[in-house]
Amino acid sequence: MYYSEFNQARAVLVCRIARGGDEENDFGPHIERLVSAAEATHGGAARLALLILIDPGHPLPNSVWRRRVAEATSNAHFKPFFAVVTDNPLARGMLTALSWLRPQRFEAHVGPSEERSVAWLEAKRQERLPELGFLLERVMRKAPDRRSKPPMAAAG
Repeated sequence: MYYSEFNQARAVLVCRIARGGDEENDFGPHIERLVSAAEATHGGAARLALLILIDPGHPLPNSVWRRRVAEATSNAHFKPFFAVVTDNPLARGMLTALSWLRPQRFEAHVGPSEERSVAWLEAKRQERLPELGFLLERVMRKAPDRRSKPPMAAAG
């Protein structure tokens, strides 16, 4: 299942790719949300801060979805600071390798920790982003938490 929360005024997007539902096709709405948020914040004062959580056990995108993600993120307006949280070492490796294979307009961080990902996004934006905590809390409430630890508490 796919969930997202977006604060256009602060250029902050939190996405969660959760277990359950039509997991194979969760990447379609995800791509649409990435593109629409990038377009909505393009030319704004701040680069989009994008936090993506992938639940443990959620299948990785197949080759068709990987190609579609690559196409969408190669758009000239897609220039966010991009942090992915996953406990899957294969997913972390795949996402890191993608950044080596083609030039990126965005800067990415991939790791298993929400806290480190949020800290990385704040460092890149050079400001505190309490909205990340608020939006994270919202996406976690939309479906049962299938992670091994509770969500990060909202900052602020």
